[in-house]
Amino acid sequence: MGAFIMPNGLINIEIPKKFRYVLIAGPNGSGKTTLADLLLGNLGIECINQDRIKAALEKECGYSLHVNVASCHAGRLMSKFFEHGDTFAFETTLDARNPLSILSNPQTYHYETTIIYVVPLSVEDCIKNVHQRVENNGHGVPEDKIRERYTKSINNFCKLSPLVHSWCLYLNDYKAEDEKDDKKTPKNTHKLVASSDMGNIQLVRPELVGLLPQPLGGIFTGMCH
Repeated sequence: MGAFIMPNGLINIEIPKKFRYVLIAGPNGSGKTTLADLLLGNLGIECINQDRIKAALEKECGYSLHVNVASCHAGRLMSKFFEHGDTFAFETTLDARNPLSILSNPQTYHYETTIIYVVPLSVEDCIKNVHQRVENNGHGVPEDKIRERYTKSINNFCKLSPLVHSWCLYLNDYKAEDEKDDKKTPKNTHKLVASSDMGNIQLVRPELVGLLPQPLGGIFTGMCH
C-alpha cells in the first residue's frame, strides 16, 4: 500500500481495487466524511455512509425514518459488495462494545482490511463541528453521546490496529481551518500522522504525535526521539 501527494496537498493512500475492506473511522464530528470524499473519490471506491443513506431515503419518501432503516440498507449494500468481491469502504464511529465483531464476519476472511482513522485534537472540536453541521441543516448528535463515543472510538482503534492488514492515522486540526481567512481556498485540515502495512509502522509527521489524544500516542512509544 503506497502513498502519494494529491494536488490539494493531502497525502492519499493507494488502495488495490480488489478484495480490500476499508473502514473510514473516527468519533462523531471528526471529519470522516470529508476525508472519505477526499481520499476515495479519486480512486473510484464507493463508501457506505449510513447518514447519507438515511438522508436520501427520507428525501425520497418525504418523512423521517428510524436510523435502523438506514442500517439495514447499509447491511444489504455490504453483503452485495462482499458477494461480488469488490473493494468498498464503510464509514463508522468505531464505538462498538465488541470492536472485534467488525472483523469476525466470515465474509471479511478473503478481504484485506484497512482502517483509515481520523481524530481531532480534542472532543471539544468534535462537539463544535457537530454544532456547525446542524447549523448547516446537517444531522445532530447529543453532546453526551459524542463524549462517550469519542473515548470508545479511540480505545477501539488502539485494539484493532494491530489486527488489521493496514491502517492510516489522520489528525484533523480544526484550528488550522479557523486561521484561514480566504473562504475560497479549500480547507485541508487532515494531516497524515502515520501509516502501517502488515505491522510496519511509518511515521509521516512525528512532530504531531504529541498532539494526539491518549491513548493513541502509545502506539508510537519509543519511535519519537
